[in-house]
Amino acid sequence: MEHKKRKYKGREIEYNNISTVEQENATGEVDLKIDEKHVHVIRTEDGSFVTHLLPFQTYNSMDELSKDVIDKFPAFRKEESTR
Repeated sequence: MEHKKRKYKGREIEYNNISTVEQENATGEVDLKIDEKHVHVIRTEDGSFVTHLLPFQTYNSMDELSKDVIDKFPAFRKEESTR
């Protein structure tokens, strides 16, 4: 398992990336943090990812899911300066 850390729209995203060897049998919880806030993510049997924050949506990658959480969930949007 590889630890990924990146930024998107000023937010720091961290998660454990599942390698292609591990992907076949890897289901269950995935540790995702956005600016140190934990986000509950489940990897399903078909290899997609889901989160309760965005119900009825599935994602092919953790990058795709984390970016959508930041874009669509107000608590994860970065406040823009009014200056």
